[in-house]
Amino acid sequence: MEALTNLRCLYLGKNMIHGIAGLDTLTQLESLDLSDNDIHCVEGLDALQRLKFLSLAGQTKMLSVTALTHTHTKQTCMHTLC
Repeated sequence: MEALTNLRCLYLGKNMIHGIAGLDTLTQLESLDLSDNDIHCVEGLDALQRLKFLSLAGQTKMLSVTALTHTHTKQTCMHTLC
């Protein structure tokens, strides 16, 4: 993913993903769609300071979301967790 540092939108929906890692190098990312996967825990998105949209819709067993510590992202993204 290091070669994709200018990536702004990433759609990974419906890919049977169980966990996320290595997205911290995508510092220009504004939109991240992880919908309809099997992600149990979301961590490590703190480096994505430009993130405005995050979709975790359709997760079968979402246990925790500890990835968003910067206030702006929490306010703009948390509404998409249903």
